[in-house]
Amino acid sequence: YAIRTGFPMDLADEGPASEVKASFDSSLFEWEHEDKPKEYFITIRARTLYISKDIREKLKDIAQQKGLLLVDDYWVQIGLTKKAIAIKLSEQMEKGYRVRSIRNSGQISCISVIRKLDKLCKVSKLEAIWDDKSKMFVAKIGG
Repeated sequence: YAIRTGFPMDLADEGPASEVKASFDSSLFEWEHEDKPKEYFITIRARTLYISKDIREKLKDIAQQKGLLLVDDYWVQIGLTKKAIAIKLSEQMEKGYRVRSIRNSGQISCISVIRKLDKLCKVSKLEAIWDDKSKMFVAKIGG
């Protein structure tokens, strides 16, 4: 009830009310984001290196920009030191190691690299980082 005329009355009798407007302070909310952190991993198996989906997609995007993509496949170069492995996009098609897209990762068949890695590294999953200056992924393999 409201008193407009000095007498109590039902506001429903007065007709439609004006539109209600509200304003909220966005700083009061905790905002949820769909963006997940990138996962850059290299997994070593008996005859194959597997690269995480995020590594595969980043290299694939660069390959596509440079016209080095064959369907979904591209080629990379792999560098090794006693303490690290590096993977970068090859500047030519069919030169280096072919990356094949499988499920949620990329597959690189490279038995000679894995034989060398077996001597240097005792773990099977390596966390990599993106080196923007050199345009390559690098993972620490030594202790």
